[in-house]
Amino acid sequence: MSSGGIVVAPIVAALSLGAWLFSYRRYRAVADIPTSNIASAVQGYVELQGRAEAHPSAPLFSRLRGLPCVWYRYVVQEQDGEDWKTIQQETSDSTFLLRDATGECIIDPDHAEILTTHREVKRVGEQRFTEYLLLAKDPLYALGEFKTLNPVDTRLDVREDLGNLLADWKREKATLLKNFDLNKDGEIDEREWQLARAQAKRDVEKQHREMRAQPGFHVLAASGNGRHFLITNRDPEIVSQSLLRWSWVFLAAFVVALGYFGYLLNHFPHSR
Repeated sequence: MSSGGIVVAPIVAALSLGAWLFSYRRYRAVADIPTSNIASAVQGYVELQGRAEAHPSAPLFSRLRGLPCVWYRYVVQEQDGEDWKTIQQETSDSTFLLRDATGECIIDPDHAEILTTHREVKRVGEQRFTEYLLLAKDPLYALGEFKTLNPVDTRLDVREDLGNLLADWKREKATLLKNFDLNKDGEIDEREWQLARAQAKRDVEKQHREMRAQPGFHVLAASGNGRHFLITNRDPEIVSQSLLRWSWVFLAAFVVALGYFGYLLNHFPHSR
């Protein structure tokens, strides 16, 4: 038993240390980052608080109970002796909105840790159905990567759009003649065509300026560097304290496992 303990104890210690570091970093992220307003949030890792809202044009309904929601997850399990075996599960990946007093932000829940107070469990025969929901109007706390995106690609191609516009004008020959056939001979000569090109270029450039002047939209999503992405309708203070308690539990497990390993080494220094 002692030789087995010598093998197991350092493994438990290493796992506990890793779990402590993970939990403590999550705690520090929730505890340390101040809440930002959507309208003035900096680009990068931020904390937002507000209310959940569904997209008006794309309502979402939970799969098990058909309830209107902004996010759902369900798990179907089947009893296998004293254990439960998962036979089906699904998590919605549709975006939804977080709104505060200053504006709204699109939440992309992919890869997020989602904690919710809405949990329903139902047992039917040998099967157990569990459903988790986030509902519209829920208070919402979110911690993730904030980006403001333009509604159009900022690398608009003037040459390509100019060519497309001139091709459209050529197909509408009557309109082209009306606007640019200055000598009324029923044809567009080289000088008139140059005038048409100049006007088309001005039209394209004006359209691009107007498109780029449109206000951007905000998105909160998972960061590319693995920082904690959290969405919850729970009180963030309670979430923070829970993370802190778990970090201390894992640290205590590390200390105990490391102490037990040292004890085994001192009392069973050699194995024959």
